[in-house]
Amino acid sequence: MQLSKRKNICVVIGTRPEAIKLVSVIRDLKSLQNCDVKVCLSGQHNTLVKEVLDFFAIETDFDLQAFNHSLSGLSQLTSFLIIKFSTLFEKLRPNWVLVHGDTNTTLAASMAAFYSQIKIAHVEAGLRTGNIHNPFPEEYNRKAVALLASLHFAPTELAKSNLLNDGVSDEKIYITGNSGIDALLWGVEKLKHDQVKIPQNFPDDLIRYGKKVVITAHRRENFGKGIDNVVASVNELAKTYPEYIFIYITHPNPSAFAPAEKNLRRQKNIFLLPPLQYGQMLLMLQNTRILMTDSGGLQEEAPSLGIFTIVLRDFTERQESTGLGLSRLVGTNRTAIVKVFKDVVHDQEFLDRIQQINNPYGHGMASKVIIKSLLEHL
Repeated sequence: MQLSKRKNICVVIGTRPEAIKLVSVIRDLKSLQNCDVKVCLSGQHNTLVKEVLDFFAIETDFDLQAFNHSLSGLSQLTSFLIIKFSTLFEKLRPNWVLVHGDTNTTLAASMAAFYSQIKIAHVEAGLRTGNIHNPFPEEYNRKAVALLASLHFAPTELAKSNLLNDGVSDEKIYITGNSGIDALLWGVEKLKHDQVKIPQNFPDDLIRYGKKVVITAHRRENFGKGIDNVVASVNELAKTYPEYIFIYITHPNPSAFAPAEKNLRRQKNIFLLPPLQYGQMLLMLQNTRILMTDSGGLQEEAPSLGIFTIVLRDFTERQESTGLGLSRLVGTNRTAIVKVFKDVVHDQEFLDRIQQINNPYGHGMASKVIIKSLLEHL
């Protein structure tokens, strides 16, 4: 589209999930004529973000390098980023700042843009659990950004309903689908042509094995007893179902990976892998039938790959998939995890039906809808 006057948009990325869910939006924005797009990294995540952007060949313009500063806790991170973003935005004076989701990067960038009187567009707006402390601090971050944003790109009808309940005007909300599905389908297509290196301690011949279970656990509210219970349930299930292989993918945070590293190295059908690159993760998820995770992004992606998800959380903002039976909210109680797994693994017809249900989070066109809606306001 030809814009009558050159417009400036600053896209903010802080964490790996943000990078995944914004690559298709950045790609489509950069295709516009008379639109100057700047991609700014906060450095909340470092190599994890850059690996995703490299996979999709997305170039960046600024890096605030929060990762390289000794920031202790959420308060220091947020205040550091507000100051850094304020300085950057005053220099660039973009027409819009585009943020994603619920991270402290998103909150800080939104506050800095608001203080500079720059309009904010919020991708993946409107997700709610109804519990301000769970997930923490993400539930608060989303609600706070909703107060500041001029445009709200809600992935689903439920997300729009949440925004309306919070008092957001209907004309400011656009239902788009989830842009993470855009990236997923783009990535799966790339895997048909690009070679992806398998982690060294995982046998190549198991990539296409049909009885795979993938596990991830990293959320702050699960640190301690929660992750200990997840690890214990994986050990129990691996003993009970030796024909299945259990692939536990760790997280860089020691509070997340230490219990797994300590207790998951004793059984032949358990594979403990380091954090995977995005392409490696997509490869690992193919032919997986069951996913155990506390990740929000994986809850959204799994239906597109025909995977049933055991959600290792007490609350979830992704209620659309639980409502359709594509996932089940279990928490981190060991007995509950084991019971749900056993119920599902013995119901092959149910697992087959999962593969036939359309993903409620979209079909890979979210970025197109976001760009079209944003253009109406440029």
